[in-house]
Amino acid sequence: MICSPYAQKINCYLKEVFDLIDTNLQKGLSSPKVYPKESDDFLKHISEVFSRREAERMLKAPLLHQCSVIWDHAALRDIPTIWCLRVNSTVDAVYELVCASANVPSHCICNAFLSEMDLPRITNVLTKLGKTPLWICANPDSGQFLEIVESLADENSPFLVVCDWQQDDGEQTAMNRLARENSNLTFVCLP
Repeated sequence: MICSPYAQKINCYLKEVFDLIDTNLQKGLSSPKVYPKESDDFLKHISEVFSRREAERMLKAPLLHQCSVIWDHAALRDIPTIWCLRVNSTVDAVYELVCASANVPSHCICNAFLSEMDLPRITNVLTKLGKTPLWICANPDSGQFLEIVESLADENSPFLVVCDWQQDDGEQTAMNRLARENSNLTFVCLP
């Protein structure tokens, strides 16, 4: 499949993400804030939380879209996928992938607001991702990125390439050329 020194199988990151989820759950369980329902502090807190979550949701929209595409193609359809990350850290991106795929908002894990069904869904997603043909390439420079996609063009099977940054002209030109020359390559990138 991928023989690049720049890409790691997703399994390399799943233990770290699991530990992050566990740590966040433990913190949330040990120090929950309790507000009386009718207090001004409670209303202020709720307003701040909703404003912060809406802002986070808007900032994370491109990442969450990529998570949806990756889950659909790599996990559900077994299409080999490489996720190239420059904007997001690998752990943050995989954490969001796990949360989005399990349909558990990431802030619920941080605050330990989970239902009985959330942990089994998270575990199922982690297990599925461990068996998924998904590789992650962290912080590839332009040359490394082009080397990776050029090597994928030689593959005979379909391949999905997902990028979390806006490509420069050289990268965009190479991607367009490779997509024309090789119908097995599909690119999902920021416009």
